[in-house]
Amino acid sequence: MVLISTWFGFYAGIVKLNQSISSYEPIFIISLVLGALFSSCGVAALNEYIEADLDKLMDRTKNRPIPSGTISAKAGLIFGVLMSSIGLALFWFLVNKGTAIISALTLVLYLFIYTPLKRKTPLNTLVGAFPGALPPLGGWLAATGKLSKEAWILFAILFAWQIPHFLSIAWIYRKDYKKGGFKMYTGEKKITVFRLYIFIFTFLMIYYSILPTMVGIAGTFYLASAMILGMIFFFSSMGLILKQNGRTAKILLKTTVFYLPLLLILYIIEQNFIL
Repeated sequence: MVLISTWFGFYAGIVKLNQSISSYEPIFIISLVLGALFSSCGVAALNEYIEADLDKLMDRTKNRPIPSGTISAKAGLIFGVLMSSIGLALFWFLVNKGTAIISALTLVLYLFIYTPLKRKTPLNTLVGAFPGALPPLGGWLAATGKLSKEAWILFAILFAWQIPHFLSIAWIYRKDYKKGGFKMYTGEKKITVFRLYIFIFTFLMIYYSILPTMVGIAGTFYLASAMILGMIFFFSSMGLILKQNGRTAKILLKTTVFYLPLLLILYIIEQNFIL
């Protein structure tokens, strides 16, 4: 998802500049893609290293490489540092220094703010959405060299999208999360907040998703597509809001997984074949 959201930001940026991908050197594009891949792999590995003892307690994560003993914790740490370093270096030297800073900020916020909060407060979901929404800003900076309101709209889309996405996961694996000591809005006393968060952030995501047309970086085809996808997302969210069970949670989760890639694909189709 990091690669998709980074590319979304980059592609929207070149649309803003009225340029095409061909105006960028191949090494630049390759470095952008590889930088996003390496950085995300690095953060995932380092997070697994930090949470290895907790991952062992949960069925969902106990078979990951470090908790299962497939690789040692030291090897996981080295791999995570190496991947993160390569990703940051690619951004810094071959793409854009601002993109590298955004990537570094994502790493710090995710590993040292969000990860510790998982066992302290259910607000961790909201906090974690901040680093999770940064990649499109890095992509936008790679294309334009500066942040603008359009970039922050992409940030807002991804921020809002994460809440129903991760709350659906939290419901499906609520027993696992309890074993690991993670604080989530899935207990009986917090179910009202759970429902409210899904409703509010689904509404906000749909609203933010139509703004690219309003600010001139997308057209009417994208607008119609975003509205149709948004309605599907809304009804999937309402299913879990009205009835909390494995089926409704899995429907919402699948909807969230397909939403962003489809939105990006339809945006690219519009820019290349319709406008």
